[in-house]
Amino acid sequence: MVRDYQNIKLKRVYDAVADDDGTRILADQLWPRGISKVNLAYDQWIKDLCPSMTLRKQWHQGEIDYETFCARYRNELADKSSEILTLCRSLPNMPITLLSAVRDVKHSHLPVLRDVIHETMETVKAAHSNERAEPDKAIF
Repeated sequence: MVRDYQNIKLKRVYDAVADDDGTRILADQLWPRGISKVNLAYDQWIKDLCPSMTLRKQWHQGEIDYETFCARYRNELADKSSEILTLCRSLPNMPITLLSAVRDVKHSHLPVLRDVIHETMETVKAAHSNERAEPDKAIF
């Protein structure tokens, strides 16, 4: 499946705000160092959808490789499917920017979270389309 991520961007919290950021979502368990809450432009903070402390420690201490980290994080997110669905339903139909204080955005939890959000949004869209086609069937 070809994924279109033009509407879900990944950025560091330390990067400048851009006009095309859309809804800015902080995706870190802990508040980023060196930034006060009044100085960070963000719309939502989804700390409950971030990797567990155990998983973060395993990754940062080199106990697991990146592939294993991604697979385990995806499993953690699967256990939070209702929270992901709630998030996706709350997002306006506009660009989304996931924010984190991580140094290497490409090799962090953000790409996994982006994938799961994208997949969930596609499922919601498909269910909504089916609902219009077959109004008697429940979506979820």
